[in-house]
Amino acid sequence: MWRAKKKKDGRYLLGRWWYCYFERLWSLRGMENALTDFLLYPEEVHRLFSRLTSFYLRSMERAKEKWDVDGFFVSDDIGTQTGPFFSLEIFREFFKPYYRQLIEKAHALGTHFWLHSCGNIEPFLEDFIEIGLDVIHPIQKNTMDEEEIARKYGGKICILSGFDVQYLMAFGSPDEVKEEVARLRRIFTRQDGRFMLTMGNGSTSDWKQENLAALYEASLP
Repeated sequence: MWRAKKKKDGRYLLGRWWYCYFERLWSLRGMENALTDFLLYPEEVHRLFSRLTSFYLRSMERAKEKWDVDGFFVSDDIGTQTGPFFSLEIFREFFKPYYRQLIEKAHALGTHFWLHSCGNIEPFLEDFIEIGLDVIHPIQKNTMDEEEIARKYGGKICILSGFDVQYLMAFGSPDEVKEEVARLRRIFTRQDGRFMLTMGNGSTSDWKQENLAALYEASLP
């Protein structure tokens, strides 16, 4: 679960695992079963999430003890391009209580909790903020209104803004890449901070090398 290649050297150190709750569920059950399990087998879903939580909590303790991490970064893609995979009621019953435990443990350890979640997850953001989520990634382009997200939530949570990886890096020009970086800076930068910039997801082989260079250059302070 944990891999550490370097000792802590004064920089911010993240411990991470991918596939937290929903991604873990559908990887075991398949997507169709996962989406119906909440209604057909709620007790079994709670049992799985409870046991995962126990495992994660102890893993977080060990990561802090062994590597003195500063934060934890996990993934759980719970949104599609147009909206969440499930209702706010499902989220509040099956996800929120377990995420609350992870976030409270992170804070008790003196660390932060980061979440990667692709797609449109706007209906869940207020709840994540309520339970103390520190960093959200990526506010995926073309799934949510970035200016609206910044206006409503920019002062409540740190946004690790994800640069568009579906179109611009493969099909755009270096100038378009630089313009998009400037746009993200304009939208999300705040006087009190709470903004970081990275890629929206992993790199793919169809990216133009010159676009990658432009992204790097435009992202420098």
